[in-house]
Amino acid sequence: MGSRLVEAATGRVLWGLGRAAQLAARWRHREGLAALAVTPQEWDGRVGRVVPAGLLDTAEFAPVLRGIEPYGRLVRRLREVLVHPDALLEFGYDWRLSVEHNAEQLAAELRAHLAAWRAHPARPPGVEPRVVLVAHSMGGLVATAMCARHPDLAAEVRATVTLGTPFLGAVKAAALLNSGRGTPLEHRNLLALARTLPGVHDLLPAYRCVVTADEDVVELGAAEAAALGADPELFERTRRTRALLDPSVLPNHRAVVGAGQPTEQALRIEAGVVRTYHHGHLRHPDDELVRDAIGRLVPVDHTGDGTVFRYSATPHDGVDEICLGQTHGALAKSSTALDVVCGVVTRLPARSALGGELPEDTVGLRLPDLVTAGEPFTVAVDGVRDAGAASCLVEDAHVDGAPVARPLLARGDRPDVLVASVVLDEPGLYRVAVSGGADPVTELVLVQE
Repeated sequence: MGSRLVEAATGRVLWGLGRAAQLAARWRHREGLAALAVTPQEWDGRVGRVVPAGLLDTAEFAPVLRGIEPYGRLVRRLREVLVHPDALLEFGYDWRLSVEHNAEQLAAELRAHLAAWRAHPARPPGVEPRVVLVAHSMGGLVATAMCARHPDLAAEVRATVTLGTPFLGAVKAAALLNSGRGTPLEHRNLLALARTLPGVHDLLPAYRCVVTADEDVVELGAAEAAALGADPELFERTRRTRALLDPSVLPNHRAVVGAGQPTEQALRIEAGVVRTYHHGHLRHPDDELVRDAIGRLVPVDHTGDGTVFRYSATPHDGVDEICLGQTHGALAKSSTALDVVCGVVTRLPARSALGGELPEDTVGLRLPDLVTAGEPFTVAVDGVRDAGAASCLVEDAHVDGAPVARPLLARGDRPDVLVASVVLDEPGLYRVAVSGGADPVTELVLVQE
């Protein structure tokens, strides 16, 4: 969801609004989302009603999925290390549509970009241009499908960096399709939109995560997908697309993985209602489930970035994994992640400064996605070793990080948890940043009237 979308006929911005009042109104009124819904004609390939207009240049927000940070810092850092700004291709795509569709769009734009750069006067003489793919979230799936479908283009790729890409899908996508009675209006309106989106169906989990009535753990199949509310036709298309998503096709792949954040990793479907768990299940080396002395499943919390659990973003044993304590929407603007990306572009040795282990001072951040102006809400910080080193800052996400509040963190019910009560009087989109020694962990919250 990191690309701006506009209505082709009118130029009206549908995604990437940049104004908090419009964000709140969009999720409260289903008609405000109607233009984003994918029509049957678009399912069948007759697209163009909605077009991408570059990468997000302002913070965006969706209930359940939470905030998506803009890509301005990433773009600026890359331009600083490239031989010329024209060497950079910013690929925005219609994330509502399928991974397969967007892979073809990427292939076409990349071919044109390579041809233009090879003819560019700033191209270094005697050096054959090679591609470095940098992809956040679903963009990594698009890059994978492109490399699988176009091996000649994959041969032009020198290296790949993915940031929080759900190679095995995300349980949160299943929860997104199941929000219903008892949930806020904003969540129900998002559900109605999500059920039309091929892109959301492509993010459904593709690993053993469904706990059955007889306490087995199985993959999400057609019956389970239908029970939780997925569109049957879109789910079948997704299963076919999965055959293209073997991440081993990505050349010289480095995966930047968010961890340390509370992340949904398993689910149970009871009477059509999804119940999610912030843990997976322990397995033997042969992938058989571990059970305790009386046959119960043994839970294990792998954590993740709040959306993608850690081992979904680390696709296979051969990948070079770099773990950061960060949330999904903020990975692509994290200073450490930007250092990794620029290091790959400038050919620094792998793991020159970072490795696959999660830093010891990583903290986990928990807060609501939607709150009401003038009413208190709780920010909770997990894993804090030194309370004196932890700090919390609230910024206006649409006014260039203008400070709004500095809540005081105090010990909660558990010795490793700090909490703060926060009241924000003005509606808007805010960034909560917590620092425990490493890069600040950030998350967005929408404050409504």
